[in-house]
Amino acid sequence: MVDDEVGGVGLLAQLGLGGLALGECRASELMLEGDIRMLLEFSEEGLLTIAAALPGVVTEYDDSLLAMSPADVVLGDTRGGAPVHISAELGHLIVWADHLLETGDGAQVLALLDSVATQASALAAARASHRSEAPAVARTKTISLAKLRLNEVRRRRSMNQALCRVLWIDAQPSDADIGSTVLQSRLGAGFDVRTAAGLDCKEAREAHSEVIVLALGADAADVVLGWPALAVAAADAALVVLAPAVDDAQARRLVEAGVQDIVFHADLGSLAQRLRLAAARKASEREARKAYATDLTTGLPNRIQLIEHLSQVLALREREPAPVSLLVFRMDGFPAIEAAHGLESANVVRRKVAVRLRGGVRASDVVASLGTDVFAVLLPSTESPADAQRVVDKLVRVLRDPFNVAGITVGVKAHVGVAQFPQDGQQPDELLRHAAAAALAGAYGAQGAAND
Repeated sequence: MVDDEVGGVGLLAQLGLGGLALGECRASELMLEGDIRMLLEFSEEGLLTIAAALPGVVTEYDDSLLAMSPADVVLGDTRGGAPVHISAELGHLIVWADHLLETGDGAQVLALLDSVATQASALAAARASHRSEAPAVARTKTISLAKLRLNEVRRRRSMNQALCRVLWIDAQPSDADIGSTVLQSRLGAGFDVRTAAGLDCKEAREAHSEVIVLALGADAADVVLGWPALAVAAADAALVVLAPAVDDAQARRLVEAGVQDIVFHADLGSLAQRLRLAAARKASEREARKAYATDLTTGLPNRIQLIEHLSQVLALREREPAPVSLLVFRMDGFPAIEAAHGLESANVVRRKVAVRLRGGVRASDVVASLGTDVFAVLLPSTESPADAQRVVDKLVRVLRDPFNVAGITVGVKAHVGVAQFPQDGQQPDELLRHAAAAALAGAYGAQGAAND
């Protein structure tokens, strides 16, 4: 039992799950009220798996619990939409979920732990209520003090995250009518403001801010449009220009260049609201771009994004000639896994394949998902075809090891096709067709198969 005074960070530290990082393995366990045993495991690839084993053996009544379509229960507060599964393993009723962590942020670990604990406690209450024929409400108090504490930690974290992170770049002339200090005083509470002087500051290129405010003078439009770091600054942050006035033509040019909003000095009363709205719009744009470019099952770039990456690489290779290799992996085994263990189990294996491929190549290489059973790996720079073959051999070895999904061991087989630039094609579509056809035909024979 975890003490109620232990906060979220302390809880993770006590479980040995604080400061998670790729390349390490960790495992831990804890007990919830009602003798629910929770097991937590973090793999080298960054996959966090949490399973809760309910006490007692599986009974006939539990079969009805298994018919509750658990795969449709999605963790709404966990990024990535990881589903919660309910299954019978080794004579016990198991509630489990896994999620590929993008960072070591403890918030994702706490959210996953909280969600699995909630589902496990609800099932335990349903079982206890049925066996005693007592009203379900009499058995609802099975959630542990640790879970209640997690709710409080999550609430506090949400409040902290409500702060809007602002980088304020003061580029006004020294004789400006309204000083930067006066402008910032209009923001009030709810903003985490950092300041920098001049447009040549490195903070604009390195800072992770939700909003970048450019406090400028009468020539605001010319200054912003001539700013070398404009594209970098506007890529991830909401760029807001503060100026005495800007005419309509200049305003259009600024918006086309990536500026989210233009606030005149006469409208300073709404400055705080305008910054929050700019941050919200930028966040929506970012999510839309991510959804457009991401395969939602694996979290990898999709076919469209792969083509864009490949187009950029080939354009670079026209100026700086060097070989480029594109690998396509056609995976066999997913339909059998889905038929035997369900769609969500097959999706878990897909995510684990993605993790192994990503972990087997360089950070500069691109791993993409081209469909339910096809993956691609783009090697932007290889010295020779032999280099690409070495990568193929390495990834095939990585995929040969079986996959464990909630206690079930399954395997997949990979057929690999390779396309080389420029001999196999000079356009993205040509290279992709060549590699896909080679994979489909099993051109690499035994060398291209995993789990033979």
